[in-house]
Amino acid sequence: MNIEYGLPYGFKIGKYSIRIQTSALFWIELLSDMESREQRAINLLERAILHISDGKKEIEFSDIETEIQKKIFNKLMWFVAGGKEITGETKKQSGEKLISYKQDIDAIYSAFLQAYGLDLYKFIRVENGRNIYLIDDIHFWKFLALVSNMPKGNNLTDYYIYYRSVDLSKLPTKTDEDRKYKSQIAEIKRNVSLSVKKTNKKYTYFDRLVEERKKLRG
Repeated sequence: MNIEYGLPYGFKIGKYSIRIQTSALFWIELLSDMESREQRAINLLERAILHISDGKKEIEFSDIETEIQKKIFNKLMWFVAGGKEITGETKKQSGEKLISYKQDIDAIYSAFLQAYGLDLYKFIRVENGRNIYLIDDIHFWKFLALVSNMPKGNNLTDYYIYYRSVDLSKLPTKTDEDRKYKSQIAEIKRNVSLSVKKTNKKYTYFDRLVEERKKLRG
């Protein structure tokens, strides 16, 4: 993630200027839903688009040609990944998931409060069962930078991330004590491991959105 030239609040695709939701809590909610509630995640992606203009007037997303819609969605996925290929979670090089924005949300909240004195929940107001993200919420890319550089001294880094990142194959097994220790670490690692949702369909979120719209039209 490169914020040397400032934080993005939108982007341009062809003649269209698109302003997007940058609330860290909004994207945390979306990433959480991407792990288990795909349809709700798709709806959130549409809500991420705050304003579209062709330089002359405001345009509705549904009025834009399909190919441009797809490019907008691809750019949203670029944004949610901090300007990189989307994964939805922090991983080590082996590909093992280290953070889940669904399962670890309480640990993330606690870690931010402990490490930075930042109460993430103070930025949320609920209206009619829907989360409203307040204007002084932190930018999502700032949030990603804080997560990536989270200091030790909290459950997120010292317990969940640490034990998930342990490479059992590198632990010694020469003595009974070594083997007992490795067994204990393996048990903790199993308890904190994150499941990976697998699917045979290689759809993008945009593909799913188009499919759902077709269903609604009958």
